[in-house]
Amino acid sequence: MNGRNRGFSLIELLTVLTMIGIIAAVAIPSYQNYVKKGKRAEGRIALLTAAQSEERYFTANNTYTTDLTSAGIVSYSGTNPGSAAYTISVVAGGAGIATSFTAKATPSNTAGNVFSDPDCNILTLNQNGVKSMESATQTDPAKCWQ
Repeated sequence: MNGRNRGFSLIELLTVLTMIGIIAAVAIPSYQNYVKKGKRAEGRIALLTAAQSEERYFTANNTYTTDLTSAGIVSYSGTNPGSAAYTISVVAGGAGIATSFTAKATPSNTAGNVFSDPDCNILTLNQNGVKSMESATQTDPAKCWQ
């Protein structure tokens, strides 16, 4: 050995820490956006399932229902109801016989699962297949439904 200690210099250590910080600054928001899009897809699936059940119910009863259980859905809130990102509700409309409905997927705020999606917030789907959302930040429904 030549008597010189081997190891990292402070400059090398700070360079590596800076690179890790830059990678984390790019990767973390990207990952969070990816998770949000996945949960939004879960909400869209739940809405389409609710709309399909409503149409089956309408075919059999000549009216829409607000009770998802009677439409054939037993508490559908996603693939795992305990950790579902959205809560599904249906509002039926019409004079006497419900001739329309609007299904809503609202971000879930249960004790074990707090999900927030300020970009798209509440996703909606009606009997005509019109897809929309209630959001303060997003104006184009297509961005929430793709």
